[in-house]
Amino acid sequence: MTPHNTRTEEQLNQQIRLEEIRLLYSGTPFSFTASITITFIIFTVLLGHVSSDNNLILWLIIMLGVMLLRSIDSYRFSRLGTNEQQQTRWKTRFFIGTGVAGFCWGLLPWLGYSPDVEYFSFIIVCLLGVIAGSQATLSYRWETMVLFLLPGSSLLIARMVFDDNNFSNATAVVLAVFIVFSLSAGKRIFNNTQQNIRLRIEAYNREHALELMHQKQALHIQNTPLAIIEFDIDLKVSEWNTAAENIFGYTRDEAINENIM
Repeated sequence: MTPHNTRTEEQLNQQIRLEEIRLLYSGTPFSFTASITITFIIFTVLLGHVSSDNNLILWLIIMLGVMLLRSIDSYRFSRLGTNEQQQTRWKTRFFIGTGVAGFCWGLLPWLGYSPDVEYFSFIIVCLLGVIAGSQATLSYRWETMVLFLLPGSSLLIARMVFDDNNFSNATAVVLAVFIVFSLSAGKRIFNNTQQNIRLRIEAYNREHALELMHQKQALHIQNTPLAIIEFDIDLKVSEWNTAAENIFGYTRDEAINENIM
């Protein structure tokens, strides 16, 4: 690969990385709104039916605090210019925030634990829904899906193993299988998303390069001392530059669409 091609490929990869982080941050308003709504629904349903209401309240405070901090981060990112958004620290901050959010969701079966099967089953359903829904907003980077999915699912499985009863053990096995398939599906989604981003950016770059070429060509046509006259198959003038005006005495407006003869 030539140095020029290497530089072009590196520029393309840089554009892809920037687009990925922009898409990740752009999905936060929807995901945070959904998370806050689900959090309050879970809190309302479980309150009074858990082993400790104080622990449940603590979980609610932790969740709201984390989402508030991540919302501030998302807003700050949206206000930055391209050069600032390309800085690695914003990608790192998003990855850390995603891992922390996954861990906080994983705390629910512990801080919001209920000995009643119906309420604990409600927790499982909610967490599975959150995990499945996260793939839509985190699919732009494989790492973000893993960072969110593994802490939450691992803590949920650990809670069920800790209970050590037939229902929990069987559910833990099924959940482990679900997580494996979710990671596999997430990897495929990421690969497809990555390809779509690359194709879209490559198409934009080609269009942009073509537009620049046309602009340069038009500038050259107007500034060259040589008369440049273009006409179509019907001999109608389609281009008449400044030099042609000076040489032949007709303005561009007078010449355009007139028969060259």
